[in-house]
Order: sequence, then structure tokens, then C-alpha cells
Amino acid sequence: MRSGSQDYAFSLMRVLITAGPSSEPIDEVRVITNRSTGELGTQIFQPVTVDVVFHAAALADFRVGRIEINRTRQLAPKIASDAGPVWLELVPQSKLIAKLRNYFPKARIVGWKYEHGITRDELLSEAAHQMQQHRTNACVINGRAFGPGFGVCTSAGLIATCDSKLALAEFFVRWIRHHPASAER
Repeated sequence: MRSGSQDYAFSLMRVLITAGPSSEPIDEVRVITNRSTGELGTQIFQPVTVDVVFHAAALADFRVGRIEINRTRQLAPKIASDAGPVWLELVPQSKLIAKLRNYFPKARIVGWKYEHGITRDELLSEAAHQMQQHRTNACVINGRAFGPGFGVCTSAGLIATCDSKLALAEFFVRWIRHHPASAER
């Protein structure tokens, strides 16, 4: 296949990127959110024809299960600011990444692990576990546990380090072009 043909085929790929912050309501006024900016991607949803899924979103890991003030369950649409101490029960959410392979069985799927408070080796182990558990092709690692920049892991281990978001995007353009989806799983 000629280079021009490869560029044309690559330009026809359909890519889904999950990105941006998420929030869970506490009441009708307040939410719990995360610090994700969504800068790494935009959302494109075409479930039948997606070739690559970048699951970069920092989706809410928890939702508010119950609210108590003075040991009394609250159902008010807004919690009064002078109500006293508020107790929130946070309930774990199901993970979207766990469902992606079923939604996109032929796509290359890339997950993310952003971690603090563990070692870099532990982060690499968590990335390997994520790829095996959720049947993804790669995992981007970052956060204090990784250090500056980003790492890219596959079943072969840490295959790339990138010092910026632009370098990470350029790496994935090359990776997608040169690694067929069927060879990655």
C-alpha cells in the first residue's frame, strides 16, 4: 500500500474520545465534581463505525447516595447553609471502561490511569491490570505517581513517554497508523 493510500485510509477512521469533567448532584444547587478540563479530547459518538476509543474522561467514581444533617436523612431540594454539619454517603459508580469492549468489539481502546500516592511501578502494574480486566489495547498513565508528562503502556509494558499533550497526540497518530487493531488485542 502506498503512503498516500495509508493517509487516506487513516483519514477515514472514526474515533470516539471521552473527555471532560463530570459531576454528581448533592442537591438541586450543589454538585461534586472533578478537576478534569476535557482539554485532551472531544466527544464523537458513532457506535457502529468507531475504530479507536480514547477513554480519557475522568468520570465520577462516586455518586451521592444519602445526605444526613444531624443524623437525619435529608430530601430537601437545597441544603440550608446554616443547617449544620452535612454527612454525604458516596456510593461507587459502575465504570464505563468496563463496558467499552462490548460496545466497540473491533476498536482499539485506550484507557487512562491518573494516580497519586503510589509508586511508578505500582502505577505500571495498575495499567497492566486495567488493560487485562477491561480488554483495552493501551493505557495512558500520568499524575504524581508517573511524574511529568505521560506514559503509554500496552501488553508489552511501557512503550512510550511523552512530555506534553501534543507529543502524546502525535504518538497516537503514529501508533494508530502503524498498529492494526487486530494485532493489538
